[in-house]
Formats: sequence, C-alpha cells, structure tokens
Amino acid sequence: MTTAQLTDLESPEATQVLRWRLRTLLEAGYLYGDALKLAMTGHVDLHAATSLIGRGCPSALGAQILL
Repeated sequence: MTTAQLTDLESPEATQVLRWRLRTLLEAGYLYGDALKLAMTGHVDLHAATSLIGRGCPSALGAQILL
C-alpha cells in the first residue's frame, strides 16, 4: 500500500492497514506519537522499525532514523 493510499482514510482497507501498522509499532515498543507518525508514512519498513527497537534503540531516535 502506498502513502497516497494510506492517506485516503475513507477506504476501509486503508484504515485497517493503518491500524495494523500502528498496533505493530506500539507492540514493538514505540511511543504512541512516534508509532502514529511511522504508521502513517507508507515507505517506512516495519521490519526495520521493529528491529531498531529490538536492538535497544529509543522510540524517538528510531522514528528520526526512519523518517
């Protein structure tokens, strides 16, 4: 799903994807604000994002690196 598709929150599919991305990032350990920014940015790789947190990277720094 592209960033443009994610921003079209009228689509039920886009809403589900956004919720899934947000939940995944929160479960990995991101703070809510950082997780929301990352979830809404379609080019952010969730595997890279969760890997950073898993290796001890703080939430704000992980978001800064990925954005």
